[in-house]
Amino acid sequence: MTPARGRRSLPLLFVAVCATLVLALGLSWAHDRMAPWSEPRFEPAQFVAVGPPPAIDGARELWLIAVNPLCPHCRQHLARAAAALPRGSGTRLGILLVDTPKLPAAPAFANVVVDGMWWDVRDTWRRRWGHRVYGEVLVFDGGGRYLRTLPPGFESAP
Repeated sequence: MTPARGRRSLPLLFVAVCATLVLALGLSWAHDRMAPWSEPRFEPAQFVAVGPPPAIDGARELWLIAVNPLCPHCRQHLARAAAALPRGSGTRLGILLVDTPKLPAAPAFANVVVDGMWWDVRDTWRRRWGHRVYGEVLVFDGGGRYLRTLPPGFESAP
């Protein structure tokens, strides 16, 4: 192969590699979306309670925000969810620590006022429920039945 011919084939090789990567990404996404995810159900026994005993008994709703302790935006999303929480409505706010192989140090969220904090040691949020977005708020009724998901950083209560 001559040097000129090799230079002409480089753009074609680049296009082929890019197309292969896009196809692989699309197949991965499709496989993930077709997976048989379980509908979320909050059962405190599935998770490890962190900190003081949770104060969620008698709640009308539980807003459970998915937080990765290493994510700098998660604290902002948590603050927004706390500010948007409908006061006096029986709604409680909890943190679900996700995607962390070991329990974070207690002081990591010591200044955050929530009604409960749990560690997702079994990776239920990602592997069983199929969720992926840090800061999203999963809303459950008082019995743990899934109602809806609010996006991270939403502006007000629905």
